[in-house]
This record gives sequence, C-alpha cells and structure tokens, in this order.
Amino acid sequence: MTQPLTPPSIKLLRKLPLVVAGLLFGVSTIFSCSGGSGGPTATELGVLRMDADLVKREVGAMVAMPAASFTPWYGRHAADPNAPQVIGDLRPALVCDLPGMFAYPISKDGKDQRLTTAVRRTRPGKVETVRAEVFWRVDEQLTSLAAVELPGGDESWHDLKIDLPAGEGELLFMHRFNTPGLAEQGGEPVAWSQPALAPLAKPALPDVIVLTIDTLRVDALEHAPYLQALMDSGRVWQQAYSPSNWTLPAYASLLTGLSPEEHGCGRGPFAEEATRQMEERSFRALGNSPTITEAMRNAGYATAMYFQNPLLESWTGFDRGFDRYVRTADRAKANHEPALAWWQQNNHRARFLTLHYMAPHLPYLPPTAAQTGLPPNPLNELKPENLFEKDVSAAERKAYFDISNTDREAVRDWYHADVAAMDLELKILIEQLRASSPNCMILIHSDHGEELWDAGSFEHGHSFDDSVIQVPLAVVHPGNVEAQLVETPVAAHHLGTFMLELLEIPNTLPASALGGSEKADRTIRSAYPLFRSETGGRELQANGRWLELPFQLEGSPGKPGVIDAETAARMAELGYSGELPND
Repeated sequence: MTQPLTPPSIKLLRKLPLVVAGLLFGVSTIFSCSGGSGGPTATELGVLRMDADLVKREVGAMVAMPAASFTPWYGRHAADPNAPQVIGDLRPALVCDLPGMFAYPISKDGKDQRLTTAVRRTRPGKVETVRAEVFWRVDEQLTSLAAVELPGGDESWHDLKIDLPAGEGELLFMHRFNTPGLAEQGGEPVAWSQPALAPLAKPALPDVIVLTIDTLRVDALEHAPYLQALMDSGRVWQQAYSPSNWTLPAYASLLTGLSPEEHGCGRGPFAEEATRQMEERSFRALGNSPTITEAMRNAGYATAMYFQNPLLESWTGFDRGFDRYVRTADRAKANHEPALAWWQQNNHRARFLTLHYMAPHLPYLPPTAAQTGLPPNPLNELKPENLFEKDVSAAERKAYFDISNTDREAVRDWYHADVAAMDLELKILIEQLRASSPNCMILIHSDHGEELWDAGSFEHGHSFDDSVIQVPLAVVHPGNVEAQLVETPVAAHHLGTFMLELLEIPNTLPASALGGSEKADRTIRSAYPLFRSETGGRELQANGRWLELPFQLEGSPGKPGVIDAETAARMAELGYSGELPND
C-alpha cells in the first residue's frame, strides 16, 4: 500500500520539527459504527468536507472509510456502573499509510475559516510515538498550526480545531514516527476524521436536537415533569403510533420516513412452530435508503449521535450521514460530557445532534440514589432474559410473566423510577444545550412503549397494544412552531421528514404526514413484531377503528447485517439473542 518516498518528500519529512507546536487537543475514546461520506459538499453555508479525491497525496496511499475507536470496555455490559461514559466512536475518515502526508489548497483568503478534524492510530502498532501535525504551507514555507503525539497502544481520537491564517496557502497534514531517524519507517495506518472547513461566522439556521427515549410509555410522562413541560411548549401529537413494537424497524422508519416493509430493516422470518430454543433469525440492516441525517449533512450541518442501545450500532446502517456516531454507557448521565464537548467544538456551525437514552428500557436500573424506597424488584428472580432468548409462543410468554399483582406493581415502580431519574438527567443536559442555542429546534420521540401487563403480558416486541405502540411525539421551536395539542392520529416515524420540511432542507425522502403535503402517505400501521405474537400488527381504518393484522411468520425483507461477537453478546442480554456473529 505504501508508495516510495520521493526525494523531496523525504527531505520534508526529515526537516519537520520534532517539538509540539501550535494547538493541542486531546479527546476521549469512543466506539461506533459506519459513516462513509458521499464526498465533500460545498453548500450555501460554505461548508466543505475533504474527501480522498480532493486532497493531494504527497506521501503514502489513502482510502476513505469509516474508522472507529473503541475502549477496552466494548463488548462488556454497558449498564455496569464502572463502564466509561464513552464506549466507542466512529467517524468518516481518510485512512492513510504511515508515514503519510497530504495537502489541500486554500485558493482564497483562509481567514475567518475553521478546520475541524481528529487523528488516531488505527491499531496499537509499535511502541514508538506517532506525531501528527497540520501545517500552513506558503511557497514551501511551513507554519505549524496544531500537533498531537499518539503513543504506542493509544487508539483514541484526538480532536483538532484550527482557525486558518489569512491569505492563500495549503493545509498540509502529516503523520510519522516521532523518534529521530524513523521518519521514513512504515507502520500501521493512521486515520484522520474527514477534515471539514467552515466559516467562523455561525449561520442563521437553527440548531436541531433529536431527543429519542427508548421504551417510553405515553402515560409515563407524569413521572417525567421536565420532559412533559418541554413537550407542552411545542406541538404535541396526542395519538402518535410507532410503525413497529421494537427498536430496529421503528428507528429505521424515523431516519428514512419509510414503513418497515419499505426499508426492510428488522429481523428474518419465524420458524413454522415455536422451537423453545435460541432463535437464529438474522437481523436485517437498513440498506441504501436515504436518511434525514444525510440530508442535514448535505445541507451543511455538523451531525452527531450519542446512543446507548446495541441495536443502533453501525451494522444497522443508521450511522450514515453522521460525522460522529458515539456509543455511550447505558446510563442517562453518560451522554452529558461527550455531547456537550461536541456541541461546543462546533459552535461555529449549524448543529444536528441526536441523543438516544436507553432508560427506561430493561433492566430498569435507575441510579442508586433513585432506588431509595423501592420494593425488591421481582425481575431479579424472574430473569426475563432467560425467556427472551428463546423462540416461545405468545401464550408461553404470558404464562412466564403471570406474577402476582403485588409483584406487577413493584415492577411498575422500578420502571417509573427509571423514567424519573432519566428526566432529571435530561433536564441538566438539555438546559445546558439550550443556554448556548435558545432558538434550537427540539424533536421528541420514542421508538416504542412498554407493556406492563396492560394486555396480560410484559415488555415489548410481542404486543401491539396501545401501551407499546402509542408513543410521545412533539416538536419544540419557540417563535416558530406554535404550542398546540394535535388530537388527530399520526404515524410517529414522519417526525424526521417533518423536520426537513420545516427547515426547507432539500431531500429525496417521502413527504411527511405531519404537515400539509397532499403527497404524504397517511397510513397508520404498526407491524413486524420481534417475538411471536397473537397478531402481526394493527392498522387504523378510515372509520377510526383498528384492524388487527394476522401473524404470518413474515420477516423484514432487508439484507442481513454483519454483527460482531461483542455486539451480539450485548444484544443477547437485552433479549435479542440467538443471532450468531457473522463477521
């Protein structure tokens, strides 16, 4: 892969200084998923992302591909209180040979522009330190703008934020071993997160926050006073219905505006009869459907997502369009510091931030302080995961969770305590974000609810009862979206495309049924269960009545995703088991 160094390149590598000069920015490790770019996009906002075909490679070969940084915790239980805030961080990147050097010309006055990027070693490699540096080159004269040293064994991302000098010149990106005499020696590749240039002057477009809370019932909002008040300040859809009863197809629909049948993301078909053994139905990834994130990125927005559910990892394809796709620990507070750091680093950009909270999903684990006064949790002895990993009938599921009314009430107490604890943490972060962006738009969404014996059984993925498919849905944008309670039933997954319409962002996604478009599909259907069910879903008829769809063993029509062993293990803990790693 390495190209021979030409004499001028060798000379330049040798003479580059060995002392750290300019700005130095350190960053924490993270995990994630894919994130390729469709190439740099020059937009009305003046944002440009450098891709491999736009930069001039002077030393070494290069390929554009996602690069992910993982902590040693990746693959372990993310709900463990000892888990670090950030577990993984995936970014679109230029992955280059070591040593490597590439340049990008600034043909106009570089002043009032900011470069953002990050750099990391792709594998531990040798013990020698790698030096990565960005220079400003004018007529072969070099000025160091920022530098970072990457020790052996350090695979974390190190962020760089650089205000460009005035005048015309070239940005020169260089990485090599820092030890004298080793500048020309090869090693493991180095990744630069896709460098982005943007004006220092923040555009007039509003920042956008997508707030998505896993497993949140509509009636649980009475235990989340901050979230309820936030929703009440905007437009609230009182009867919003999820397109499915579990995360994967529901979230794919939010990102694409498509129904589960159209985007194909979910899980393969059921066996003819319940086997009572571990299921091996493959999980289906998103495919090539365009997403709201890609539309926002193409419009010049900086994009990031912080998520806590392994069903949202990169094998799904949900990371497409995100500059940062970050897995955090399964506790609400874990989103705070990393999300705020990204928000502040991009304060010169229009920002699109998606925050996913796992709570109040099982195992219903509010912080220790919030557990005071709660009764013993019956789920500790019942061990739901022992059932979830097996292919059982709806009747067997109902029988397994046939516990006393006292125990049911105790489980509800734990669920509501988890909701309340999440709400307190949510308030801290959202208020900090809004303090620096009072005019931001906030979208509020849940992928599905949770059955707490409303229809005789427990949890989600099996039933299409209102407790599972009716979800909180709102858009908050003071001064732009009037506070309103909408009683008309709607499909919840049209929220993302409604956002694009409100912002007038060009896109090729379907029209939203939440707006006034005559082209919108106003079908309200929830289908494609995760587990065996008494019904295959529900569809709202014109007369206001629900039609029950038959359970026909069908699976999602998409292609199987490639899932690594660590992710499969975490999915199994949540009941999404039986899936064998196929990487």
